Amino acid sequence: MTRYKLTPRLHRASAGAEITGFSQPALRDMKRRGYNVNDETGGWSNASPHDLAKLLLVRALRDSGLGLAESWDQANEEVVGNIVFHALGLSGAMDTSAASSELAKNPTIALKWRMDFASSRVDGKHVGGGDFFVFGPTIPANQYTSIEEAIKEANRRNDGPHLVMHVVALREISKLLVERAGELASVVPVKSH
Repeated sequence: MTRYKLTPRLHRASAGAEITGFSQPALRDMKRRGYNVNDETGGWSNASPHDLAKLLLVRALRDSGLGLAESWDQANEEVVGNIVFHALGLSGAMDTSAASSELAKNPTIALKWRMDFASSRVDGKHVGGGDFFVFGPTIPANQYTSIEEAIKEANRRNDGPHLVMHVVALREISKLLVERAGELASVVPVKSH
């Protein structure tokens, strides 16, 4: 029986800049300052869907007024994996043509491929859950199913009034990723040894 997995579609630096809204000089400046993505070259030359999702999240956080260092720290791999997971569920994000017969027999296999791919930078088993990434001085940084859930969690901790909070709609970043990048990954057969 043939096994399959998702393989990323990589984007050159110019495409990555266009997709994320960061100019190429801005990306080079971030690299000089030590903010690198996880590609094998240590640069921006082959940006994966995870790299693009991280940069889109950093962009959203920067646009909300956070500095680069805090934005980069908040855009951790679990949150990025969640963005990629949701993006892969959108139309046009995955090319599954190589495994159409497998999908016909087992339509839920696509969910496993999405999870394996999205969680590959965390532990290969899970990504964070939730539609919103919320944090602030009195709200612990986490992914939540609703803003109300974030406030309830903060109230349980009793860290004071919640005057400032940052909210990022993760599914909106997922949509933006697919709208701008198109296909993120394709299904390929895994060679057995």
